[in-house]
Amino acid sequence: MFVVSAILAGVAGALYAPQVGIVTPAKIGVLPSIEMVVWVAAGGRGTLYGSVIGAVGVNWIQSWLTTSYPDLWLLFLGGLFMGAVLFFPDGVVGAIGRPLMRARRMVVGAPDRAILDAQHLSQATHGESRPPSLITSTPAPPQATRGVSRPPSSLTRASRHPGEPLPTDPALSGHPRCEPAAELRSMTTGSIIYLEDVTVNYDGFKALSRLNFFMDRRELRVVIGPNGAGKTTLLDVVSGRVKPESGRVIFGHETDLLPLRENDIARLGVGRKFQTPSVFVNLTVWDNVELSLRRASKGVLAALRRHDPAEERDRIAQTLETVQLTAKADALAGALAHGEKQWLEIGMVIAQDPELLLVDEPVAGMTDEETARTGALLESIAADRSVLVIEHDMEFVRQIARKVTVLHLGTVLCEGPVEQIQNDPRVLEVYLGRRREAADAVH
Repeated sequence: MFVVSAILAGVAGALYAPQVGIVTPAKIGVLPSIEMVVWVAAGGRGTLYGSVIGAVGVNWIQSWLTTSYPDLWLLFLGGLFMGAVLFFPDGVVGAIGRPLMRARRMVVGAPDRAILDAQHLSQATHGESRPPSLITSTPAPPQATRGVSRPPSSLTRASRHPGEPLPTDPALSGHPRCEPAAELRSMTTGSIIYLEDVTVNYDGFKALSRLNFFMDRRELRVVIGPNGAGKTTLLDVVSGRVKPESGRVIFGHETDLLPLRENDIARLGVGRKFQTPSVFVNLTVWDNVELSLRRASKGVLAALRRHDPAEERDRIAQTLETVQLTAKADALAGALAHGEKQWLEIGMVIAQDPELLLVDEPVAGMTDEETARTGALLESIAADRSVLVIEHDMEFVRQIARKVTVLHLGTVLCEGPVEQIQNDPRVLEVYLGRRREAADAVH
């Protein structure tokens, strides 16, 4: 887009000089720069066509006003800019276009809030008012394992009942809470992501140290650990933001992620939501999700050709219903509360239909009610895709965790159900500082 803008500016300059015959310093001074800002503000800064409409309209008024009332031009320019900022922050296109788009969506059948509420009422009447994540029963999780996150072999899966502990090593039978670490096996067909012996070194500091991590499809996994344990680095490696110095990162059946760039990994089906919400604050909630849809091309020409087929509208409406923002589809994203912005960004990620969703501290700064809604949202998302959550809030972890992985010094310290993780003495020492507190109390 910047290259295209530079080309257009260069062509305009080359054509301007022969037409006018002279180029004065006034034409490249402060006033022309201010005029361009007024064009965008008056036309609409949140659209592709707003600046074009603003430039044509303002220049037409300038040609008429400078001929009849030349002394009033600067006064009019300043008043136009102040009026646009104060009363029409979205410009002419926003003031006229958004109501038209809202009316068109209502005509073509985008879900109306009243219809959705009626559907929920009907479900509640038939005893189905709870979300699917609360209706579905989850199998008893396996016992906590120590040292590595590994794919269980097909023999182990076939010979064990759900919730039955793995065979223990007699040498470790004195430790009731943890099971022995097994050697890493080749990745099974049920896995979504598999890291083997991954090491990330930052100038001598090993953020990850021969990390082994495995995660199943349609699994909701929570990763906890003290600061500096390597949690965010784990997400960076999976998403391609950081390249490890050694190890393997396999996505799906056999796709090696290490040679791929971030955008290529995202197209494969790995979506990431960062801790700080990143939304287009000057666009509506609907437009934010629309821009995030997976398309064959997102280039300049494809963006200029506006497409709004029925399947895209359905996909947007479904996403907004999932994150419970249907009622605010036409509100500006910048006007949303903090929790709503987090949900919107989660919706923007799932609109890309990823197989694996990476979420970094999603409830930071949320109220208790927002935290509970976020937990229910992630559980519903995990019904048809894998979700990996990094979190510090232990109350939230207890709400959503089916399996917890504890990282310490860049490697897996312990893994298992949240109840057992909380009572593991090694976790209490490195994550909660229990042993250190006891030593300080003695002294």
